[in-house]
Amino acid sequence: MTFNYYFDSLIIQPITACNLNCSYCYLPDRNVKNIISKEVIFRIKESIERNKEIKSVCWHCGEPLLMNIDYFREMVEIIHNAGIAQSIQTNATLIDENWCQLFIDYKIQVSVSLDGDFEHNSDRVSWSGRNSFYAAYAGIQKLRESNIAFDVLSVINKHNIKKPKEIYEFLKQIGCNSVGFNVEEIENFNKRDLGFSDDDVRHFWLVIFNEWVKDGSIRIRELDECLSALLHVSETTEPNRGVINLIPTISFNGNIVLLSPEFLDAKSTRYHNFVIGNMMTDDLFSLTNKVGMIDYVQDFTEGVNNCASTCRYFNGCGGGYASNKFFENGDLSSTATRFCLHSRKLLIDTILNQI
Repeated sequence: MTFNYYFDSLIIQPITACNLNCSYCYLPDRNVKNIISKEVIFRIKESIERNKEIKSVCWHCGEPLLMNIDYFREMVEIIHNAGIAQSIQTNATLIDENWCQLFIDYKIQVSVSLDGDFEHNSDRVSWSGRNSFYAAYAGIQKLRESNIAFDVLSVINKHNIKKPKEIYEFLKQIGCNSVGFNVEEIENFNKRDLGFSDDDVRHFWLVIFNEWVKDGSIRIRELDECLSALLHVSETTEPNRGVINLIPTISFNGNIVLLSPEFLDAKSTRYHNFVIGNMMTDDLFSLTNKVGMIDYVQDFTEGVNNCASTCRYFNGCGGGYASNKFFENGDLSSTATRFCLHSRKLLIDTILNQI
């Protein structure tokens, strides 16, 4: 099978540190404060200007709002001058009027990491162990007061998986536009026991789907993706194969990893810690145009090919994610992962059983 590789967005890590110490976080050095330099940002801008296919960047990995706001504004301005959209993933605990004004000035799409109300947010704690809910909720209130639309990213874990209706109602109450549900996975630094069963996941999706059908007031990323895939299958006999998003992630020091931001700071002797080059010395597009020479991309491609050949759910996930294959199975050419089961197979079965 022939594969086409592409990317139309970049993930930029502006800072390694985070003011939270979430129990399931995959980043190992979130207590170390390394900050991206203007030189790296200018190199990113040059790459964007050379390739008009890049449409957006996301500030992610670490807590971006820990940066000095004036310095961060300079970073945002540099990227803004390249003429593309920007988004940010934040825990919202540090949002104030000044940050809101920055989001407005540069039309930055905001996504908030939050797992539910106080009871269901217990994995998202400060370094002293305090639940971050009230600080995050205060930040969300600042967004709403400034009429800034926002999305939510929720990790579904042993503390909230049995309360899907309560989570859905809470998300409606805070007024988010959409939500992405990440069922907790074993990734990089997070190796704890998950503490929930496949039946728990199945029940979660069943309730979420039925609540969404009732009012549809919140877009749910996983439902969008799976319903779109099912529609595609119903309209064509040709499987949606052969497309792999490289998802370049650029670390604070300019290092470049592909396929998953979870590979930042991941350790692998075989794959040279997943770093394919550095923005200060290499051309991003020259590197990505040589994916045939990047061993872990080719191993992942083999894994996707294996999925396409063996899995009847392939059109619903496109072969899964590289980080899951590596951290769960230790093999990027492998097939089934917990992500496949929990976020695709069980969800697709739930949808088909309800329609």
